[in-house]
Amino acid sequence: MRPVSIILALSLVFVFLSANAQNERVLLVESFTNTGCENCALQIPELDALIAANSNKVAAIQYHVNWPSDSDPMYLCNPTDNEARTTNYGVTGVPHMVINGNHFSGTPNQLNQNIIDLLLTQESPIEMQLTFEIDEDANTLSAYVMGQSATDFNNLRLFVGIIEKEVHFDSSPGPNGENSFYNVMNGLLPDASGQFIEHLAANEPFEYTFTLTLNHFYDCEQLDAIAWIQTSNGSKTVLQASKARSNYGFSEIDHELPCIYPNPTQGLVSIKCPVSQKISVFNLLGQCVFEDYCHDILRLNLKKFGTGLFFVKVGLHIQKVIII
Repeated sequence: MRPVSIILALSLVFVFLSANAQNERVLLVESFTNTGCENCALQIPELDALIAANSNKVAAIQYHVNWPSDSDPMYLCNPTDNEARTTNYGVTGVPHMVINGNHFSGTPNQLNQNIIDLLLTQESPIEMQLTFEIDEDANTLSAYVMGQSATDFNNLRLFVGIIEKEVHFDSSPGPNGENSFYNVMNGLLPDASGQFIEHLAANEPFEYTFTLTLNHFYDCEQLDAIAWIQTSNGSKTVLQASKARSNYGFSEIDHELPCIYPNPTQGLVSIKCPVSQKISVFNLLGQCVFEDYCHDILRLNLKKFGTGLFFVKVGLHIQKVIII
């Protein structure tokens, strides 16, 4: 049975967001753990399984504290960012987790699928997408965030969390016996304080680019990214989260053809062009509603043209795009 306090807290979240909900929600799950914590070894794997079962709708990030073991290697990799998020939520014991800020706060064993389903029924006023690229020669990761809000907001913070999807050790790095860890925080962009957004205007696209030097990680192939927008006031409300569109990685496309993603979309699309080409967007009446030139990557907001089927012509190639 779910505690009454949790149901009440979730109800208050719904009241806060109900007036301007327009986009499907992605839940942000932030967990706190340590390799010396016995209860962490019991509860975190169950949380990881629940996150994996909802992977399309949950953006997860795991922070490591420095107690009870001060030799946790994932804490030592980046003490600054781990401590910043621990302090942000006033975490004093592990295992601990929060969802969408402080709207669900407690131990992982308090969470179940029913609560996740309940949280997912509430849409978000913000549409947001995230992509990233790794430059192995420069040893950097660049993240690009774009989006749009259905309503005005003031005093927000945008965070991009660089994570390693899986970190495995041959033997446990701590006394609790765990040797596999998931969604481990590698770094926060632009830093542990996030990108301050003084005013987010309704119906006006926003975009940010951040770059991280990869000083500490275990496996570059496991790097991934998530993003979230959070209020700066005491409620720490997470208005929306986003998972990286890594499944649209440029290395997987035919380099002779343009790549348009995501598709279907709620309006925001990125077009990857192998060479500089003209871009034209046509509606079902054959009318050209947009034209521009693409130099490597062109990011567009097609939401203003309505919903339905559109045709995007890139050079001599034509592709269908569905706006939902």
